[in-house]
Amino acid sequence: MSIMNKNLLFSSLIVGAFVLSPSVLADDDDLFPFDVPGEFSFNVALTTDYIYRGETQSESSPAIQGGIDYGVDITDGIGWYAGIWGSNVDWDDGTTNATSEFDFYTGIAFAIASVDVDAGFLQYIYPNERESSPDLAASDGTNYGFHDWYFSLGYDTSNFLSSDHAPYVSYGWAWSPRGYNSSGEWLYQTISADIALYKSLAFSALWGDLCKNCDNKGRTRLDSYQHWQFGLSATMLGFGWDLTYHDTDGYQSTSDEGSYAGERVVFTMSSSW
Repeated sequence: MSIMNKNLLFSSLIVGAFVLSPSVLADDDDLFPFDVPGEFSFNVALTTDYIYRGETQSESSPAIQGGIDYGVDITDGIGWYAGIWGSNVDWDDGTTNATSEFDFYTGIAFAIASVDVDAGFLQYIYPNERESSPDLAASDGTNYGFHDWYFSLGYDTSNFLSSDHAPYVSYGWAWSPRGYNSSGEWLYQTISADIALYKSLAFSALWGDLCKNCDNKGRTRLDSYQHWQFGLSATMLGFGWDLTYHDTDGYQSTSDEGSYAGERVVFTMSSSW
């Protein structure tokens, strides 16, 4: 199948999910002729730009995205989950012809003294990638595809703040032995907060730091950078609506269309069930 046909198929599947009634897909009993423990969930999104860690992954162009998740309680208070998520991508930087990304992940989630804990493994795959420059190939023979080990801690401050607008705060950590198109370790950390404003309207903010080829001495590459984002989200007419501002602290890799990491505002419409 040609690359164009693959992209058309992927787009058709995601767009089709938007128009299907959630009741058709939400009932696990309709998916399997036998009892399946746990639950499946689905999500789809249309966004004006696919932003990953402060950088565009779609050449500042729209992206169609979607995923399937499965979760089950493995013991009292501990849950296991796994899922797959996909999106179209476009770097147009002369190093790869990858046009799609698929992420496979699995992890466990539980709580310790009101602190939410999430830990797992995530594999990024670019099915039709091909490096045009052998100098950019990794020593293990792979190129853009890579994996992360991650964990996060989250806490609902309404546990001690008597306010309807108490923020949910979280810390995230992810480590990769080789980030995409890189032979060095990547360490990514985030601090974020989500605040309920009015009914479904919410405000969110995130600060992230990506350190490439880091060791005990700190940053060892100039393209390590920090990024931040903040935005508003709400649920209306059965869809999620999100408007978010993104920027970085100066790492400005560029393409023919401009900066990968410059400031931008991204609008996203999503649905999940």
